[in-house]
Amino acid sequence: MFNAEPQEKFTPEEIAEFEAYAAEFLRTRIRGAFHVGLLLLAIILSIVPFSKSHSLHSHAEPYGRYLIWIAEGVFVWFVIRVGAVWAAWCTARETRREFRDID
Repeated sequence: MFNAEPQEKFTPEEIAEFEAYAAEFLRTRIRGAFHVGLLLLAIILSIVPFSKSHSLHSHAEPYGRYLIWIAEGVFVWFVIRVGAVWAAWCTARETRREFRDID
């Protein structure tokens, strides 16, 4: 990261342990982002019946507005979860670069 050589190298056991941990950590982050993405998609699809040419348009004012607010909040949650996936991937990549013995 700062062009500094690491003081110690990973042993093969530590490499295997790190790879297992990093894979599981990233997998859980991806799974969480996927679930929030499905929730966001479901909320967006539930807004469609309240649009102008659909049957529930007469109820769009009280209910459709709440669904849009909920969708905005879930979108922010989704962006945070995707950011967590990206951060986990970058952290694992940098750790591999720093501590792997590349001779």
